[in-house]
Amino acid sequence: MWHKKKPDLTHIRVFGSRCYGKIPDPLRIKLDGKTEACIFLGYSPVSKGYKVQLLRTGATVVSRDVILQEKPAPPRQPVQASPSPDARLQEDPHFFLPSRSQLPATPPARVSTREPQHPLSDAPQVPSDQHQRPPSLSVTNPLDDHLSSAAPEPDAADGPSHGLSNFHILLPLAPDSARAQSRLEQSSSPEVPPLLPARPSPRHDVRSPTGLALMPHLGHHKQAPSTDHVADSPVESPHRTSPVPVRKSSRTNKGVPPPRDPSEDYDPSSLRPRKTPPRPSRPKRTLLTLAAVPMEPTTYTQAMTSPDSHHWKSAIAEELNSHAMNGTWIFSTLPADRKPITCKWIFKLKLNSHGQIDRYKARLVARGFNQIPGLDYHETFSPVVRIQSIRLILALAAQLNLHVHQINVRTAFLNGVLSEEIFMRVPEVGTSPRPGKVCRLLKTLYMSKQSPREWFTVINKFLLTLGFTNSAADGNVYVLQNRSDFAVLTLYVDDTLIAGNSLPFLHSIKRQLNSRFLLSDLGEVHHLLSLQVTRNLDHGWFRITQALYITQKLAEFGFLASKPVSTPLALGTHLSAADCPSSSAETALIAAFPYANAVGSLKWASLCTRPDLSFTVNVLAQCMHNPGDAHIRACKHVFRYLRGTIDHYLEYRRTSTVPRPLYGFSDADWAGEVDQRHSTSGYVFLLSTGAISWSSTRQKTTALSSTEAEYVAMATAASELLWLRQLLHDLHCTDTLKTPTRVYCDNQSALALVTTTRFHSRTKHISIRYHFIRQLMAQHKAEFTYCPTDNMHADIFTKSLTAPKHAQHLPMLGLLGGETPRS
Repeated sequence: MWHKKKPDLTHIRVFGSRCYGKIPDPLRIKLDGKTEACIFLGYSPVSKGYKVQLLRTGATVVSRDVILQEKPAPPRQPVQASPSPDARLQEDPHFFLPSRSQLPATPPARVSTREPQHPLSDAPQVPSDQHQRPPSLSVTNPLDDHLSSAAPEPDAADGPSHGLSNFHILLPLAPDSARAQSRLEQSSSPEVPPLLPARPSPRHDVRSPTGLALMPHLGHHKQAPSTDHVADSPVESPHRTSPVPVRKSSRTNKGVPPPRDPSEDYDPSSLRPRKTPPRPSRPKRTLLTLAAVPMEPTTYTQAMTSPDSHHWKSAIAEELNSHAMNGTWIFSTLPADRKPITCKWIFKLKLNSHGQIDRYKARLVARGFNQIPGLDYHETFSPVVRIQSIRLILALAAQLNLHVHQINVRTAFLNGVLSEEIFMRVPEVGTSPRPGKVCRLLKTLYMSKQSPREWFTVINKFLLTLGFTNSAADGNVYVLQNRSDFAVLTLYVDDTLIAGNSLPFLHSIKRQLNSRFLLSDLGEVHHLLSLQVTRNLDHGWFRITQALYITQKLAEFGFLASKPVSTPLALGTHLSAADCPSSSAETALIAAFPYANAVGSLKWASLCTRPDLSFTVNVLAQCMHNPGDAHIRACKHVFRYLRGTIDHYLEYRRTSTVPRPLYGFSDADWAGEVDQRHSTSGYVFLLSTGAISWSSTRQKTTALSSTEAEYVAMATAASELLWLRQLLHDLHCTDTLKTPTRVYCDNQSALALVTTTRFHSRTKHISIRYHFIRQLMAQHKAEFTYCPTDNMHADIFTKSLTAPKHAQHLPMLGLLGGETPRS
């Protein structure tokens, strides 16, 4: 109307049309489909992409590569009001109450392995006719007869009763794959095959000590072996239809910049020719949307009303069986002067290294914040293995051709024994046999204050009885030497890495651990602490990456479709307190971006597999309390850098028959910090061609010269050097310690200061704590050597660099990916 001509609407797509969005390559395995069926909802207001709804899960995502089929939307099932969880369970004929059976006193060893199996081959089939479902079975809990046969049932005044004997939880009669398959078929049109293979069935590995199932669907029906992985079957891609042609604009381009992407920092100077290297092209693996993974319920009600409720019910049953066999609590009367703590259910989807559902996990946790210090708990500290120790062990395994496996201790925290008297309310799915009763905890429960410490006390004591010795450098690294057989074990809560030179020796250790704890043997290490680990025995290398973790974070913060950049921090960027907002109005405008959450996510990546992020994350973390617009732009810049380097990995490669000794680099940036003019120290140590330890930290004192800044940085690197040498000594790698560990520095004056004291008038103010590096030189533990600045690979930890310089250092740190060559 305003322009007196009909507007051009050829670029508008039909809302509600069926479409297919591309699945990110790191989230697919070889034979998976490449697209996911969706419904077109509209256009994203914050990024360049289509807003679509995944048919399989109902999740709404933003994708840029979408094939549209502008036909009427597929029919959807009418939405009905969801009844209460208890009513839904009681109305479902596929669920019924537990059964009673006799339990022995001591459970034997139990272990589940990750072997390819077919979990549905022997499972009872659900009738296709919904009117012919099997009737409910009236059965009871196996713990009741066992307890009642041991002693007569006490009344309310006689004392506590065992707390799991009267829980009524409803369990599935058989894996309800038919209903899951029907939902998948309903979400796809008849002429288009499913785009993704069906999710692997979760493990229902709930076994009683007698070998009979504690739960009725396992005890009265033949149950297939448990599995953690189901082989994916190949699927065909949907038939693509030619998209509607888009009319090109008839307007002449007068140099007007394109519309700005809010996730990108648009620079008007980009319209002028620049001499800087071009930005990297988009990687071949275009990541546009995450695979369709169901949302994790946050409450018990959500879990019971979700489409995957039958999986969550089985997970709850498995958790309660663990408590039953473990004797976690008993029913008791609450003393008049005590207040019980509360509990809740936590529901998690355990994913494998390909981002597919591996297991549905329900965990009953205590609300530890209700505990009173000095009454409900005392000591709480519990150590975990350092990530540097894990990388060092993988580097040694690559060089020495060691076997590296991983195991998981299931329900680890339930093994700790409480010394305090703690009362807890009855869980939401259970009912007390008598009103007014509460659960008195005998064992530790997840998220109780002392549970990590008590678990570590139990596992540490057991490992020492097996003959393991603690490393003096890392208390969570255990070493076992038996003649020519050697094994090293690391402990990160319940995730355990075990390496050794003899495979039978590793299996014997697993059997001994399984005799005491319920284990999941995961075989060769492949996915540990968000690290994806791959190995090539022929070429002798280990590679660790966090591509899946980074993809999830890019999707979480909306950067999957952002434009990549070449460096994590733009050259010349100096963030300071002056960039922080000074008024509440400015703070409110900036509060929309979850800055602390974003920096914390980047921090974990920089600690594990991405040394190239260390300096930038160190700078961003200094203004967590009050970030400004400049800090947020810099944080978004890091995500754009990750968008282009998502497939980067650390590689540890066998070099020769004689291991290359440990060596490192130390560097400093004098007075680079703007606010207080502090310097930045950076170091990196390498073994088997890859970085195993690195750091980028702000110095605590103000250096008066670049020499002093480099000297302080060398002392910081020397402290890490001593720790690494001690860890290698504990691992019996004495060959690498016969010579001093070489550390390279690019400042001649600082090197001279290490070997002489003649500069007294200019160095007398330097703290004594930094002079211990002279002692290391005298003891032949360290050797500080000069290297040119162009070869100083620790430079990446002290300042932002140009794109060519930044790219030059990455392969020297063992950080490869895409088309990055190793020098």
